[in-house]
Amino acid sequence: VTERDGKPLAGADVYGLPEENMLRPIRTKTDKQGRFQLTSVPVGVVYLEAAKEDKGYPYVQFAFFRLPDYKEPNKVIVKAGETVKGAIQMGQKAASLTVVIRGDDGEMVPSAGFEFTRPDMPKPFGTVQRSSDAGGTTKLFVPPVPFSFSVEAPGYETWNSGEIHLKSEESQTVMVTLRKITAH
Repeated sequence: VTERDGKPLAGADVYGLPEENMLRPIRTKTDKQGRFQLTSVPVGVVYLEAAKEDKGYPYVQFAFFRLPDYKEPNKVIVKAGETVKGAIQMGQKAASLTVVIRGDDGEMVPSAGFEFTRPDMPKPFGTVQRSSDAGGTTKLFVPPVPFSFSVEAPGYETWNSGEIHLKSEESQTVMVTLRKITAH
């Protein structure tokens, strides 16, 4: 596994996705030279993908995180008793977003729900849902393409961000203030 510049990517998570059951990936990590070995791989077609979040490479199996330069996973054909070689070159790094959520009274709003949408992808593919932590803060990767998001929490009105466009490796913090729903 290498970065875009060809340097080995040590400690990357590697996923072997058997075509017969892509919901049951086979996982391993790369060594210092970016090499990996998957074991107990079934015979047949297997797709290879990699991620390393602390280096800005999120797992792109979810369409929301796919970047314009996304390459389909490498496809290898596994035959009984044979060793197969495969290589993965990472694409563009993601951007990061920190969202801090407070109620209009200044109190934390734990477990708020997020819905992220990309205008270049139809729903549901361009949508991902997340929840904030108990402190009302969420840090996550976002693709360096235009996107927007909304925040919902029980007892509060929905908040909408408007369009955001971060560049690769850029970070932004968004302060969200949710208004309590009042009965009239």
